[in-house]
Amino acid sequence: MATDINSTEKLYISTGNKGIIVSVMLFLSLIFNIAALLSPFYTVKMFMSAPYTCSLVGSVVLMWTHHLLIIALLIFSFSIVFPFFKLSMLFYTWFFCADKERQQKNITLVGPLGKWSMLDIFMTIILLVMTNDQFLITSSLKIGVYFFLSAIFLSMMSALIIEAKIFSESIKFVSTKKHFLDNFWDVSISRRISILVLLIIALITLIMAINTPIIQINDFFFSDNEFSILTSLITLWNQSLLLMAFVFITLIICPLLHIISLFLIWGLFKLGHKTNHKIERLLHVISMFNMLDVFCLALIIFISNGSELIATKEKGGLYVLFLFLLCLYLIPILIRGTHKNYLEFIKKIASQAQSKILQ
Repeated sequence: MATDINSTEKLYISTGNKGIIVSVMLFLSLIFNIAALLSPFYTVKMFMSAPYTCSLVGSVVLMWTHHLLIIALLIFSFSIVFPFFKLSMLFYTWFFCADKERQQKNITLVGPLGKWSMLDIFMTIILLVMTNDQFLITSSLKIGVYFFLSAIFLSMMSALIIEAKIFSESIKFVSTKKHFLDNFWDVSISRRISILVLLIIALITLIMAINTPIIQINDFFFSDNEFSILTSLITLWNQSLLLMAFVFITLIICPLLHIISLFLIWGLFKLGHKTNHKIERLLHVISMFNMLDVFCLALIIFISNGSELIATKEKGGLYVLFLFLLCLYLIPILIRGTHKNYLEFIKKIASQAQSKILQ
C-alpha cells in the first residue's frame, strides 16, 4: 500500500516541456565538470623556475607532492568526487526515480552540500590574491576555473529547481498553515532578546569582517601584504571580473541577505503566513549560496598547511569571521529551526496533513 502511495511519475516526464531546461542544465553541468578535470586551472611561476600549470587533478598531485596531505584529500573529496556524486544523484532523481519518498531523500541529502564543492575555487582565489604584485611568485587563471564554476552553479540551480518540483505541493500547503521558524511574538522574552542580540552581533561582525584584514603574507621573500574580503575584491578586479562577482555575491551579498531575512522574520514586523513563508524559502536558498563557511575553511587550510608555497598568518578579521559564523550557527538553535532541515520540516508537516486526510 505504501508503495502505491509513494509511486509517482518520473520527474522529467511529469514536468513536461519545462523539464527540458533542467535536463539541459544537468547535461551541461556534466560536460563542464569533465572539461574542468581535463583543463588547466591556473599557472604558477616561481622565480628562476619554469611555469607550472595545474589542472584540478594536478593541484591534488601538487599538494600531495608538497606533503600538504590534508589539502590534497579535501580538494579530491570536495572538488572531484562530490560533484560527480551529486550529479549522479540528480540524474537518478530526475530521469529514473519514480518513488516520491526516495526523490525527497535524495534531494534533501545533496542539495545543501553543493556549495562545499567550491573549496578548490576559494583555494585558487586565495592563491591568486596572495601572489598579486609579488616579484618572486606570480599566478594566472586558466579556462578550467570557469568550466568548474559553471558546472557547480548549474548543478546547484538544477538541484533547487528539482527540489521545488518535488516539494511543490507540500510547500504550497505549509505556506498557509505553519511557519518553519517559531513565531517571534510567541516565544519567551529571554529567547527573543538572545536571538536579537545574536542577530545584531552577526550583522556587526559581518560588516567588520568584510573590511578587516583576514590574512597576511608572513614570508621573508615576499611583500608582507594583508588582505580583507574587500581588498581581495579590488585585487580580483584586475584579474577576473567573473571571480570578483562570485566573491561579491557569495561572501558579501548572500550573507547580508541572510541576516536581513532573519531580522525581517524576527522582530521588525508581524508578517502574514504567506509573506513569512516566502522569506523562509528565500532564507533556505540564500543559505546554499552563503559561502563564508567554505571560504573560512579554505583560509584555515591555506594558513595552516600552505607554508610550502607562501607562508601566511591569520589576522584579526579571521576571528571576527569566526564570531559571525558562530552567531549564524547559534541563531537556528535558539529559533528551533535550521536551514538544513527546512525540507524535512515541509515533508513532515505535509505528511501529517496527508495522514489526517487518509484517516
